[in-house]
Amino acid sequence: MVAWFTDREIFDVLCQQAQAGVRVSIAVLADDINQAPGALNFLRLRNLGGKVALLPPGSDGEPMMHHKFCVLDGHTVITGSYNWSRKAQRNDENITVATEAPEFAAKYRQAFHDLLVRTGQAGENATPEADAEATRRRLEMVRNLILLGEQEHLPRHLVKLRSVAQALQLQPIMQALECGAYKEALESIEDYLRRCSAIVVCEDTDVPRLQLELQALELRLQSLSEEKDDLERSLVIFNRRYSDALGRCLPRS
Repeated sequence: MVAWFTDREIFDVLCQQAQAGVRVSIAVLADDINQAPGALNFLRLRNLGGKVALLPPGSDGEPMMHHKFCVLDGHTVITGSYNWSRKAQRNDENITVATEAPEFAAKYRQAFHDLLVRTGQAGENATPEADAEATRRRLEMVRNLILLGEQEHLPRHLVKLRSVAQALQLQPIMQALECGAYKEALESIEDYLRRCSAIVVCEDTDVPRLQLELQALELRLQSLSEEKDDLERSLVIFNRRYSDALGRCLPRS
């Protein structure tokens, strides 16, 4: 989901992936930039099996979609100020990549789905909701059933887990459960639960959006802190070299 998408190189890659059978869904603004003469042929992506949502450009009464994020395989998020546009290649932009973060990715997938619903673009473009908190609780029940030796009660839980397995990267857990490898399943479940962070359930619809923005800002802050440390190290090295060079140039008394 990006506001402006005019980068033909990225678009060609998405078309190649869609042609190869990868599920590709994009959402962009239906404005003069994305629909200008010579703009990307989004119909080409649709014809290759991809899904394209053209969102209203916004008005005084409706907010404009200004997102720039991408979710890959349900566990990687790319976000930042960078639009997928030719102009962005020349701008000062930032990009943050969060890997192995299924909970974080699930929130972005939900944001994608919610915006399509709000703008009446859901339909075939809808992204299945991956309820990470409900999945966490169900996995805890599955773990407890295995520990109690009550595996006969697992099938109804497996049905629920299959619907979100791909979105939340549960394939190793599902494979172990379906093969009856319960020791391996327990280890995978424990690893998943350790990596999960609790999600606060609240009726205020602004809270999930603000939590999403907060996590993105925290990732950006971490990136900037690392850049600051690198600059400080470079400054120390420069000062030492400067002092050494200047010391050789000064006249001796």
